[in-house]
Amino acid sequence: MQTRVSFKESTNEERTMNARIFEKFGFAAILAGVAWGANFANAADLNLSVAREGKAIRIDVPPAKDGALILETKKFLNESFDWNPVLRLNSPNGRRSYYDPVCRVEPIRFYRLRKANDGGLPWADNFKLIDTNGIARELYYHTHVPVIVLLAVGESLAVLGPILPEIQALRNEYGEDALFWAILSQPKVDRKALTAEAESLGVDFPVLLDSSRMVTRNLGPRTFPEAFAVRSADWTLFYQGAVITEVDTGSETRSDAYLGDALAQYFANDSISVELAEGAGESANLPDLGTISYAIDIAPIFAEHCVRCHSEGNIAPFALDGYDAVLENVSGIKEQVMSGEMPPWHADGYYGYFANETKLRPKQKELLIEWINQGAERGEGEDPLASVAFPSPRDWLLGEPDYIVEIPEQQVPAEGVVDYRYITVPNPVPRDAWLKAAVVIPGNAAVVHHSLVFMTTTPEDLFAIQGGLAGFYTGYVPGLDPAFFPEGTGKFLPKGAMFVFQQHYTPNGKAATDVTKLGLYLADGRPDMQLVTASAFSIDINIPKNERNHQIAASRRIHQDSWLVEMSPHMHYRGKRFRYEALYPDGSSEILLSTPDYHFDWQRLYRLAEPKFLPQGTEIRISGSFDNSRQNLQNPDSNQRVRFGEQSWDEMFIGYFNYAVAQ
Repeated sequence: MQTRVSFKESTNEERTMNARIFEKFGFAAILAGVAWGANFANAADLNLSVAREGKAIRIDVPPAKDGALILETKKFLNESFDWNPVLRLNSPNGRRSYYDPVCRVEPIRFYRLRKANDGGLPWADNFKLIDTNGIARELYYHTHVPVIVLLAVGESLAVLGPILPEIQALRNEYGEDALFWAILSQPKVDRKALTAEAESLGVDFPVLLDSSRMVTRNLGPRTFPEAFAVRSADWTLFYQGAVITEVDTGSETRSDAYLGDALAQYFANDSISVELAEGAGESANLPDLGTISYAIDIAPIFAEHCVRCHSEGNIAPFALDGYDAVLENVSGIKEQVMSGEMPPWHADGYYGYFANETKLRPKQKELLIEWINQGAERGEGEDPLASVAFPSPRDWLLGEPDYIVEIPEQQVPAEGVVDYRYITVPNPVPRDAWLKAAVVIPGNAAVVHHSLVFMTTTPEDLFAIQGGLAGFYTGYVPGLDPAFFPEGTGKFLPKGAMFVFQQHYTPNGKAATDVTKLGLYLADGRPDMQLVTASAFSIDINIPKNERNHQIAASRRIHQDSWLVEMSPHMHYRGKRFRYEALYPDGSSEILLSTPDYHFDWQRLYRLAEPKFLPQGTEIRISGSFDNSRQNLQNPDSNQRVRFGEQSWDEMFIGYFNYAVAQ
């Protein structure tokens, strides 16, 4: 049954058409009304008809001649909720019939049609998530792929089942021109079980783990599954909604392949006729976070994870000393958290537990991003950040050392390349000693890229240090926090030893000086176990230009029973990912540490929460990959073949590890 539309005046500043559909006793009754204002010239342009077609409701929408049109629904006119968009059309040619896939579920709906005045679909914020295979996936990395399709699935991959044939057909059609990622917002995941489920369903494309739900919330799906088609040219959405809808009219099934149509039009350089289409999946009802308080929920996150560096005189570019500072940097904070840049912790939490972990917990990420999206309001309560303070990076955070060793003042030029400097300084301790900590503090963190300290007892040892490849005594690198050695361990320092400082300086445009210091903390006595720094490494590095995933591996055998306590990967700017594995004498193996998103500027030391026993004969195997493509924004030059070398534009592959052996 079809009812003619009638028009009447309204005080609204827009013209809409409302049609109420309700089903009772097997028939449909349609109530229609239109309100319009002076900003529209011709009421007939928005003529909308609603009709019963068998079991289905068909809505005929006029062409979008002067910009996009939005079809919206509401269950009751007097309800306080907003109108919900179900279709966004941008086609100027001909009327379009829309078969409502939800009307059988919600038989009472009001419809209205209005002109869009919102500037189009939004852009897609960058994000980085780990997939079920432990690979880090970053949206903005893929500038070489025209389209990335994000499939929000909620907490179950099973919702993809009915639409998988359509997805696989689109993947086959567009090949490398379109990536498809499923985004799973399940808080806790058994990766093995999830991988098996994906295989059983036929999901053979990446499944990204959004345990914090921050990416899902930020996308804002209304149903699961819901597709988001992103153009990499400007990172805007050109389609959002159902992959495909099927509506049974009684005599036939009407299918609308909205995602496929949008992709075809995009690659044909045509305008996207339907930019948004409602699906009939389950409602995307994410848990209610309630009222998010800056003072109670947000400021403590910054105090716990950020102020350590973001305080006056420390290494971060700005201080987070109160709400005003947070608000001033709020867009950058969102970007850094969603892209996984901050806080700087790069270990995959699926493998092992670490005592010095600094990453945000999933709930903290969810609260922070949602608070920002809600407007980052100050709210009530005292500002906890106003009273948080951290010492300067030049202070001894472990307390005053027993002895301090200084290198002679070093002159660092304003520009150019500075070769590694090796500076020998005598050990000031007048007797054999055991250390409970050895801390290096750069005199000028602005130009000290790193400082490795070696301990030698004879001149021949200067050749044995191999530039730090085989291990070092202590050191400073960005992201390495000072700490006492693990309980029950210590490093031996013989009387008369020498310290050799390997200083790597990076000029920053201003001539500078540096006096790096080494603080020695003496233990009260001989510890139960001696701490040894060793490494596995390879200098056989030969990375082709523009190579995106150049793989490499090396190993080191342990020749006595030991306890592994710490690991520290080392690569340069083309380093992409790094993994440690233990290959045990009985043939078993386990992953000790995986950093799927390695960062040269943050070379962390990963201290195990509990030492790991390594029986004699265990092989420590390290593996990783380099990214020499232009998509790697840290890459000095993607058009150069890269080999081993000490400078940052060369490459290294070293897996340092600290282990303890019984005395």
